[in-house]
Amino acid sequence: MQIAIIYKGVKIGGINRGHKHNFISSNIILDGADEAVLINNGFVRKTKTQASSSHVHVYWINKIDDVEGLDNVLVHFSTSIDRRLFSTL
Repeated sequence: MQIAIIYKGVKIGGINRGHKHNFISSNIILDGADEAVLINNGFVRKTKTQASSSHVHVYWINKIDDVEGLDNVLVHFSTSIDRRLFSTL
């Protein structure tokens, strides 16, 4: 069972209660600085190839009980979304 985390219409990631991890969608990661934030907060890059196609699904996970790491990452990406999509400058 997954719970999606969506900020201002943008899916950042979610919580997978069945597999007991938090995840961040790869589509939200825009540059190396974003990857550094994930790594520094205990997230690990994962890839999974779907059996029915050659599509490779890329995402980042950390342990479900690492609330501080998840919070730091969510603050980073919500700030990034505000700056890049909703800035009036």
